[in-house]
Amino acid sequence: MRAFLSAIRYFMIFPLLPLLMPVMPANAGELTLEQAVRMALASNRQLMADAYELDAASRQVDMATASMLPRLDLGYVVSRTDSPLNAFGTKLLQGRITARDFNPAFLNHPSAVNNHQPRVTLSLPVYQGGALYAGRDAALAGSEAARHRHAWLRQQIILKTVMLFSQLQNAQAQVAATKKALAAAEENLKSAKAMQHRGLLIAADVMDAEVHRLNVEVRLNRLRNLRDQAEDALRRHLGMEQHAEVLVHGDVRVSLDGVELDHVDDLVKQAVGRREDVLAFQERLRAARAGIDRARSGFLPHLSVQASREWNRQTPGFQNGNTTVAAVLEMNVFAGGADRAALDRARAEHARLSMLLLDLQQQVANEVRDAWRTLNETLKRKQAMNTAFEQARESLRIERLRFKQGLEKTSDLLAAQSRADQAEAASIQAKFDVEVARARMLLAVGLLDEERIQ
Repeated sequence: MRAFLSAIRYFMIFPLLPLLMPVMPANAGELTLEQAVRMALASNRQLMADAYELDAASRQVDMATASMLPRLDLGYVVSRTDSPLNAFGTKLLQGRITARDFNPAFLNHPSAVNNHQPRVTLSLPVYQGGALYAGRDAALAGSEAARHRHAWLRQQIILKTVMLFSQLQNAQAQVAATKKALAAAEENLKSAKAMQHRGLLIAADVMDAEVHRLNVEVRLNRLRNLRDQAEDALRRHLGMEQHAEVLVHGDVRVSLDGVELDHVDDLVKQAVGRREDVLAFQERLRAARAGIDRARSGFLPHLSVQASREWNRQTPGFQNGNTTVAAVLEMNVFAGGADRAALDRARAEHARLSMLLLDLQQQVANEVRDAWRTLNETLKRKQAMNTAFEQARESLRIERLRFKQGLEKTSDLLAAQSRADQAEAASIQAKFDVEVARARMLLAVGLLDEERIQ
């Protein structure tokens, strides 16, 4: 039985061994999203800590199973006593009683007696009112709940990796775009100064161009800080060293293949029956039902048997052995209401978890619908932002031509430049928002895994 349990535990824990050891790629400086996800699943500290908790839950099953099996104890007691009763009994166990020992003077005032007592005890709980079986069922449910919770945490880690990777890549793209905007602002300032020199613009126009350049420079500094913050967050999430360099490259792509998005109600039904957090909570509820059975066992008789063999000598050795076999039947008649209170508490816990499970199922439905609406919104926004960027860029091109021809004011050109910069930033943001929304959609229906990251 123990060998069988050890084999089961090995095959349960073996897939998690990579999670128990930090794994760093050979070149952690440049990462694609796929590499970042693999790295997070191998080295994220939160996931690694949960893997230990999962292992502890499996050990709890072993402990509950072991409580149902025979127990063998070895003991060795060394004693010295001059108590009249104990001294006489010890000599009797050692087989050293003589007629002289019955003399009242020796009985009342015996000399100290030494005793060495090796002991072997075998005990077996035959029936404990169902408490042992209920305890094992609760441990099994707890282990399954831990397994489902760990699988759910893996999906959350994948989503967070997509989010942080997208956040860093978005920040890098925004910095690059703002650098181009700064170069354009400096070119506009240069043109304004040249036109002022030719008498085509006044000093106020040059000052407007200078203010615009300073605003772009301030925005660039802010975006650089956001990029550094995103890099710090991703580095911590991936379990990397504090000062390790992180460079992300490649597109962020999350696949929705096989997910039918036309009928959101079908997605809700699938999510309620599939999501790992719901399955984990159902196992918690099963453990609570086992807790009721365990509490009910306090009202039933308990039967156990025990066999022991011991030896008694003045010096170490195995002589004067005796054997005792006993069967113990006990039943609680009155415990001041503690047993009834324990049963009521177990029932209340089961009822509480039942209500929380219903609430979780409704929460899952809300999350699926919200993720579905968000995905549709981000897809439409991406299309709109791309169109707006193209139009803003064309408008800027026309404004520049008219400005060089003296047909537009500096303020008009700068306003067009600002609109183009903002449209480009929104277009970049929308691109990453779509992929994050896809990942959220997959998480909501319980289908987010490494294979979805492309």
